[in-house]
Amino acid sequence: MFQWNQPGAVPDLLSAEEIQRAAVNAFSFTNQGVPQNVQALLDSIIAYKNDPSRNPYFMTGNTINWVASVNPYELAVRDWSPSQKHNLNLSGGVGKTTYYASLGYFGQEGMYLLIPISLSDTTLC
Repeated sequence: MFQWNQPGAVPDLLSAEEIQRAAVNAFSFTNQGVPQNVQALLDSIIAYKNDPSRNPYFMTGNTINWVASVNPYELAVRDWSPSQKHNLNLSGGVGKTTYYASLGYFGQEGMYLLIPISLSDTTLC
């Protein structure tokens, strides 16, 4: 048997700009001043979005903040995944003597790009 699988659902993620804008708004909603580095990070994200040739990071002291939007599901999860399953069973006998043999194989590339799955099973009786 050979089949194609697809993920049931992939969540929609917020962009880097949406996340940082929420951080800026959180300060405003609580009547606090927006720290300079929080606003500067939002400005850097918007500047990178408008001109991707700029550096995709923002430095806060010794800390690097990534400003480009990255959707990890697009990078790590397949849109489809092929799988195959094979079974071979043999049985028989003569008189009171019987035999049964079973071989099985299951292979799937997996929904994640770096994790192939391969299982084998053998039974002899």
